[in-house]
Amino acid sequence: MYNNIAVLPLDSRPCCTDFILKIGRIGGYCVQCPPGEWYPDFIKGGDTVRMAQWLRQAAGQAEYLIVSVDMLLFGGLAPAMRYRVPQEDALERLNVFREIRKAHPGLKIYAAFSVPGS
Repeated sequence: MYNNIAVLPLDSRPCCTDFILKIGRIGGYCVQCPPGEWYPDFIKGGDTVRMAQWLRQAAGQAEYLIVSVDMLLFGGLAPAMRYRVPQEDALERLNVFREIRKAHPGLKIYAAFSVPGS
């Protein structure tokens, strides 16, 4: 049986994208990540609005959702360590979880956040 997993990775490094897809296939899972061109640059980071839109769409076809909160809020790990996001913007970006939960109450959601320096 194939389980569908949607992964919003930490950043565009192969260990966060390619390896996840390959390991999933080995385990018999159908894993999807946002398209590679959506990660413009490791330092610059990804488009958080586009990533949230992808999460909403992917949630409708997945049994599991694995989300890097760093990608959702900042566009990846490196931007999370460099940039601050106003609280209002951060809370707005996190609302995607409420939307997804409301639309897909049975979806299993796992989220991870790497707390950058204090």
